[in-house]
Amino acid sequence: MSERILRRVDVLEKEERSRQLEQHSSLATTFFFCRKVVLAHYLGGLEPDDEDPGEAEARALSYESRDDYLEALFKGEKSEINKRFRNAARRLFAQAGLDFDRSPRSALFESFVGAPRP
Repeated sequence: MSERILRRVDVLEKEERSRQLEQHSSLATTFFFCRKVVLAHYLGGLEPDDEDPGEAEARALSYESRDDYLEALFKGEKSEINKRFRNAARRLFAQAGLDFDRSPRSALFESFVGAPRP
C-alpha cells in the first residue's frame, strides 16, 4: 500500500479508538453517578427535593457525616471506600432478598430492571 493510504488507515484507527474510549468513559461516568444516587436513595434516605445528596450518600456508606466521607476521599482511602460500597451493595440487595456475593449477576440485575417503579 502507498504511504498515503497507510496514514489514512492509521488516522481512521486512531479516531475509532478515541470514539470507543469516549463512549466507555461516558458509560462509566453514568454508572458511577447512578450507583451513588441509588445507594443514597435506598440506604441513605435521599429525597427528590434534597439539594445536597452528599449526606445521604455518606449515610448509605455508613459514614457519620458527609465531612467524614470527604475526608476519606481526600486521604485516598480507596480500599476502605470500596469496602463500604460493597457492604452498601450487600445491604441494598438484601432488601430484595438477594445475596450480593452468591446470587447470579442476572438475578441482581433483574431485581432492579424488573422491579415496579414507585
